[in-house]
Amino acid sequence: SVANQVVAEDSKDAFLGADKDRLLKYEIIKARYSDNFTKAEVVVLTRRNWLMQGRRVVVPMPVTTFWKVVGGEWYWYAPPATGTKNSPFGTMKAGEGDGNSGGASGVPVDMNAAGMAILDQVKVDKTAVELSSYQAASATVTISNAMQGKVALRADTDIGIPGFILKLEKTELSAGESCKLLLSMDPENQTAKPAVTVRLWVQPLNKMIPIRVTFAIPPEIERQIPKGR
Repeated sequence: SVANQVVAEDSKDAFLGADKDRLLKYEIIKARYSDNFTKAEVVVLTRRNWLMQGRRVVVPMPVTTFWKVVGGEWYWYAPPATGTKNSPFGTMKAGEGDGNSGGASGVPVDMNAAGMAILDQVKVDKTAVELSSYQAASATVTISNAMQGKVALRADTDIGIPGFILKLEKTELSAGESCKLLLSMDPENQTAKPAVTVRLWVQPLNKMIPIRVTFAIPPEIERQIPKGR
């Protein structure tokens, strides 16, 4: 093939045995040279099909490729195995986190600038809300998807506070869409409620967005609390 002609001889077996996804588009975004400009790491932002919930969607994916000069010409080569792989959100170590190759926080390790930019395309308008511990109250968080493909949403529902309910308007967001996470509180009593963190998960980005929820106490009780504490 034409691609095989630019593969270094010592990497042809690795190239032939590697997965070869069809690229819909690519753009070189960064190159780092070493060994007196005889080797280079080139980050390419590609667009390709990605399987999500049994369907294929087009996602941007940063890919790091390795090149070296042989006989005055540049050739692709396979570096020693590192246990990492490319994904729509950067270079990640396998076998960590929750099984989706991300770290414990839901953010992949070794994230490059392109990967961070991709993660930032799905965002919320606020990461903290306040409800009431003594009367009915509600709040909303708007989630926006600026990616060119669909994303799936999932939020924690078992918070463990009686009367506290949260609901997603949608579990999927198409390109350019937004929806609301609805949070409401109908307390059974007026006792103080502990603050909680709702985790909003975005796939296939494996991104976790924490949303802090606090519960205001009755004014008459708040007035009894000594100031400065």
